[in-house]
Amino acid sequence: MHGLSYLYPRSGCAASVKTAPTDFVVDEVLGFEPDGSGEHVFVLVQKTNANTSYIARRLAHACAVRERDISFSGMKDRVAVTTQWFSVHLPGLEAPDLEPLNSDELKIISAQRHSRKLRRGTHTSNRFVITLRHCVGDRKNWQERLQTIAEQGFPNYFGEQRFGQEMRNVDAARRMFGQTAKRQKRDRNRGIYLSAARSWVFNQVLSARIAQRTYDKLFVGDVLNLDGSNSVFCVEQIDDAIQSRLQSGDVHLTGPLWGKGAGLLGHERHAWEQSCVVDNEDLCSGLALSKLKPSRRSLRCFASELSWEWPENKSLRLSFTLNAGCFATVLLRELADCTMVNSSGGSSQ
Repeated sequence: MHGLSYLYPRSGCAASVKTAPTDFVVDEVLGFEPDGSGEHVFVLVQKTNANTSYIARRLAHACAVRERDISFSGMKDRVAVTTQWFSVHLPGLEAPDLEPLNSDELKIISAQRHSRKLRRGTHTSNRFVITLRHCVGDRKNWQERLQTIAEQGFPNYFGEQRFGQEMRNVDAARRMFGQTAKRQKRDRNRGIYLSAARSWVFNQVLSARIAQRTYDKLFVGDVLNLDGSNSVFCVEQIDDAIQSRLQSGDVHLTGPLWGKGAGLLGHERHAWEQSCVVDNEDLCSGLALSKLKPSRRSLRCFASELSWEWPENKSLRLSFTLNAGCFATVLLRELADCTMVNSSGGSSQ
């Protein structure tokens, strides 16, 4: 996140995050119940200090299937206690006994049949309970910043987890784009690298809007996203009604998930976004040549049901829910100068 613009002035507060896995609790909210029949078994898992890919391999071995027969909706933090859903493709086969998998790092909560596999981005939200330790700063400052975030939201940056350690996924995307199209398609990590490149470009555009103080300013040709949905539309005329909807949070300004063409974005706004990413033309060209369809992502994110308490003198416990695809670490970045005591091997999305 180094170099990206902050939305709010620094609060003067600081804290430590992830001093232990139990300080970072995430529960994935699927948004529907498995229907009880079909070729797939949905498994709800609680994992502690283990990453999502590792659990997927454990499930594949226990079910005697290939790892590609295991699906999940989103990656979850390693240094944390998280619950999340996996699906196992078992057509015509009885589900094995998964109880032997139970251990300190893995607990099977439930297993139910479903007619469809679990796909990426299927879950609706994530519920967080995060405890910050060694908190520094006046409690009034903490309170004021939390209240501001609760009322006005925070930038919807992709968290640094998306880019890998030391930006390796972005660097790998650049190397991949330098290869032939045939070799690119053979790269087994192609999807990860494309996602990292798109996320990086989006962050640069969002950062530029914040720096230029147009983060919440509407222009003709902007694309708005209807809150809580994937519905987007281009602004052809600015009036009091659309301004009111933007201010109330009914709609949100969006930034680019880069692809081939401008999509719905007006010509002038597309030209402006291109001016924000001149230092990343190689990524934009690579994404366009990959024939990805351009898409949009909201520039701001709101934490629903945000609450907090001080269980100890210098410990602050936060509880909130974020829509799938939003990063808790970005909320913490706007709240205070937070030091990650233990690094994460995944992303809470």
